[in-house]
Amino acid sequence: MATSAFTLMEIIDLTHKLSLEGKTKQDIMVQLDNERLLPRKYASNDAKWLADAEGLSLELAGGSGTNGTYTIADVRLLINKGKQLKKITPHARAHAENLGIDIETADIKGTGKDGTILVCDVLDFVQRDTDKDTDKDTEKDSDKDTMKLDED
Repeated sequence: MATSAFTLMEIIDLTHKLSLEGKTKQDIMVQLDNERLLPRKYASNDAKWLADAEGLSLELAGGSGTNGTYTIADVRLLINKGKQLKKITPHARAHAENLGIDIETADIKGTGKDGTILVCDVLDFVQRDTDKDTDKDTEKDSDKDTMKLDED
């Protein structure tokens, strides 16, 4: 897949701007990915065409082809199952996998283009989940304190 000169200029400009801001290479790559400036090979051309025609998202590597790419047979199987995969950037997927989060079952709302899940969405999900656990612990501690007062 060839990258257009215009896209290359956008990549260079954004990389330069972010490096002047002191961003790390990892931060720059995440931002480039969030801006959808990095090329993606996740499906054969025929599979991508069919998925696009059917409105399916194939952003997740999970096909039966080389390196998890989707084949046309995979897309036909998804169409027959009526399954719509969540859209997620590769960096967000990797981050979620590292944290042990199942993207397909987790209640993560994507804030990217067309509802695509970004790294920040995964981080927000983790924070919300942590906040829920903290609230539960606080309630338990409060219940224990109430019980102690009742005993006195």
